[in-house]
Parts: sequence; structure tokens; C-alpha cells
Amino acid sequence: MKLAKLHEGFIEASRRPMEFGRLPIDARKVETPIVPMERWTLTGKPKVLSKTFRFARKGDRNRMLQELLDYEEKTHHHARIMLEEDELRLVLITKNIEQVTEVDKEYARYADQVFKDVVFSPDIEHLKEYM
Repeated sequence: MKLAKLHEGFIEASRRPMEFGRLPIDARKVETPIVPMERWTLTGKPKVLSKTFRFARKGDRNRMLQELLDYEEKTHHHARIMLEEDELRLVLITKNIEQVTEVDKEYARYADQVFKDVVFSPDIEHLKEYM
């Protein structure tokens, strides 16, 4: 009976129009902390894809950097990489045509995945540093 009532409430809530920036149901706190990530931005002239990754530990930053350098060696596509203390900033553009191409977008997806792999580890305790 409880499950049916809960389901009924969820369906009713989903029929109401969504307010911008809010879900029709209340979000619940999860046990596993989530690491906030910026979105990629498309800015400048010529347009470039850029993003800054922030790390609680320099070892994580260095592991990500090494993964990206290995990726560049395999793909022969290079990003502008800037390091500053606990940050790694990537700027992507296909230089010979001065445009953002699918190759740049693939690099961006790869960088996001590497970041998740480096930051999320079985040792969940270190994630508290990001909160």
C-alpha cells in the first residue's frame, strides 16, 4: 500500500509543470559525495573549448596530466594544458583550421572520464576534501 501511494504521488508531481531549476520531487542526500565539475565552455575568437579541473590532491592532478599526455601521444592531437597548484586547465582547438572539431570534443569527453577515474577511487574517504 505504501509503495502504491508513493508511486501515485510521484506521478502526480510529474504532471505539474516544472519550475525552472527545480525538480518536481525533492532530491535526497546520497551517501556518496559528488565531486562538483565545471562544464566545458565555448569562448573566444577563434572559439575554443576550455575547462578547469580542480583537485584536492596534487597526486590526482599529476595522474590526470600523465593520462592526458599519453592520450595526446596516441592521438597526435594536443591541447593547451595549464597547471596551477590544485588546478589543471585544458583549452582545445584544432589549430590548423582554428575551429573546434569532433576530435576536440572526443578529447573533452576523454578528459572528463579520466577526471572521474582519477578522483573516484575505492578509497572514498579522500572525497571529503572536495566537499
